[in-house]
Amino acid sequence: RLSRIEDNVNVLVNSEPQEMPAFPEVPEVDLGPIHSGLARLELALENLDVPMTDLEPIRSDFGQMEARLAEFAEGLDAQRKADNESMTIRLQTLSSSLASLRVPDVDSLRDRLARLETAIGELSQTEIDLGPVTETLRQIERDMKSAPDHVRITHNKLADLEGGTAALHSKLAALEAHVSVMDRTPVDLTPIQARLANFESSMAALRIDMQSLPDVAPLERRLAALQESVLNLQDPDLSSVTNSLRKMEARLNMGAVEDRLTSIEYGMAAMHHMVRTLQETAYSRTEIDYSQRVPLSQAHFTPKAETPPAAPPPPPPPPPPPAAAETVRTVEVRRGVDPIAAARRPDDKANLLVSAAFGQDDDLERINGIGPMLAELLNEIGVFYFWQIAEWGPDEIKWVDDKLEHFKGRIQRDDWVGQARLLAVQPEAAQRPGKA
Repeated sequence: RLSRIEDNVNVLVNSEPQEMPAFPEVPEVDLGPIHSGLARLELALENLDVPMTDLEPIRSDFGQMEARLAEFAEGLDAQRKADNESMTIRLQTLSSSLASLRVPDVDSLRDRLARLETAIGELSQTEIDLGPVTETLRQIERDMKSAPDHVRITHNKLADLEGGTAALHSKLAALEAHVSVMDRTPVDLTPIQARLANFESSMAALRIDMQSLPDVAPLERRLAALQESVLNLQDPDLSSVTNSLRKMEARLNMGAVEDRLTSIEYGMAAMHHMVRTLQETAYSRTEIDYSQRVPLSQAHFTPKAETPPAAPPPPPPPPPPPAAAETVRTVEVRRGVDPIAAARRPDDKANLLVSAAFGQDDDLERINGIGPMLAELLNEIGVFYFWQIAEWGPDEIKWVDDKLEHFKGRIQRDDWVGQARLLAVQPEAAQRPGKA
C-alpha cells in the first residue's frame, strides 16, 4: 500500500503537462530528500521486528486501514480525473482566448523609429543641446532593462512555490516520524493536496503569463543602434561663444566706474561742508539797531540835517582762542564688564560710541570705499575707530547698515570689516580698551 502511495505521489509530481509554447526555464524542485525519506521508511518497515503476539486486532486494523486507503486512492483517482477534466476545460478556454487575442500593432512604432533614424541620419553638425534627448533615451533604456510587472509576479509565484515545497518536505518528515513510532492515526494528506493544487494553479498562471510576453528583441536592437548613433555625435563647438563672452567681460571696466563714484562722493562732501557753512553764517547775522528810526509823521515835516558821515568804528579784536583743555576720561575696567559699556550709545545693538572717548580717533578714510562725507556720517552715528568696525558681525552690520541711509550695502560690498581688521593691528591705530 505504501508503495502504491509512493507511486501515486511520483505520478503526481512527475506528470508532464500538455505541450505548451516555450517559456523561460523554471527552477526544478529537488525531490531527493523525499525519495530518501521514503527509502528510509521502507527500510525501517522491512527491518521492523514484530513481537509474536496476537495480531488479529492489528490485522483487523490493517484491513480497515487498507480499505480506507483503497477508498482514499479511489477518491484521489476520481479527484485527479476531475482535476484533469477541469484543467483540460481551462486549457481549452485559454486556447480559445489566446486565439482571439489581438496582436499588438507595432507598425506605427516601427514607422516612428524609422523616421527617427532617418532624422538622426540627416542631422547636421549644428550647435544644439542634445542633453534632454540623451536623458530621455537613457530613461527608455533603463525602463526596457527593468523587469516588467508580469515577470515580477512570476518571481513572486516561484517564491510561493518554493515555500509550498518546503512545507511539503516538513509534512513528509512528520509522516515519517509517525510511521516510525507505529502511530495508528490516519495520515492527513489534505495539506499535500492543497499544496499540489496551489502548485498546479501557479504553474498554469505562469504558463499564461509567459505566453503573453511580446517579442521585444527588434525594438531593443533599434534602440541600441539609436543610442550608439546619439553617443557618436560630436560635441558642439562653443569656442566662438566663449570668445564673445570674454570680449564682453573685457569691455566692462569697473575701475573707471569706481573712480567716478569716488570723485562724486568727494564733490558731495565739499557741497555738504559748504551748505553747513552757509547755515551757520545765516544764523549768526548781527541784529539791526532800530532805535534811531524816526516815525513817518515827523519824517515828512522835519528837515534832515546833513551831517558828515562818521567814521565806522574799528572792528572788535577777535576773541582769543580758548585754552586747549585736556579732558581726561577715566574708564574703570571691571572684571566681567565691557570697558566700552559706559561710552556706548543708549539702545545700541552694536559698539557705537557717544564720542571718541578712547584716544584720538582713527582716519576712517584709509578704508577703501569710505570718503570724507561717509567718514563724517560714521562719526555722527558713533564710529570712530578701526577696532569698532573689526568687531562687527552679521547682526551689527545690519544694524549699522540701516543707519547709513544713502550708503546701504557698502559695508559688505567694500569689505570694511576685513580692511579694518588689518588696519587695527597697526601701531598707529587706536587700541581697544581692556585689550592685553
